[in-house]
Amino acid sequence: MLYKEYDKVITIFESIINTDYTCEEVGDPEYDDPNNIYSIYEIDINTIKDDLGIDLKSACLYAIYSVLMSNKKDKFEKIWNYVSICKNVNIKDVKNIGIEKIKNFDEFYVDWKKYLEDKK
Repeated sequence: MLYKEYDKVITIFESIINTDYTCEEVGDPEYDDPNNIYSIYEIDINTIKDDLGIDLKSACLYAIYSVLMSNKKDKFEKIWNYVSICKNVNIKDVKNIGIEKIKNFDEFYVDWKKYLEDKK
């Protein structure tokens, strides 16, 4: 059975992209005390997205799809935030994913282009 849990997809994706990650720089444990921490710094998703081991582009497309399917009031702002991190995403690719067809996608896409023009 297939479940349509679009809000969970949105929550998980936003948790991934909105988390600040803390890194610790430690010495080589073979030569150093592993409890010695030389530096602690925070990084964001853009810094580590290639090292996560997940396909962030696909995750972004599924998040956009979920926003469109759940008909969020702030859908344009959410999608804008997603594509600001996943810069290589083509919004039209969401038509090829998911278990349901997106209703009124062409109308959304016209509104999306207008939103982008207004955003600049």
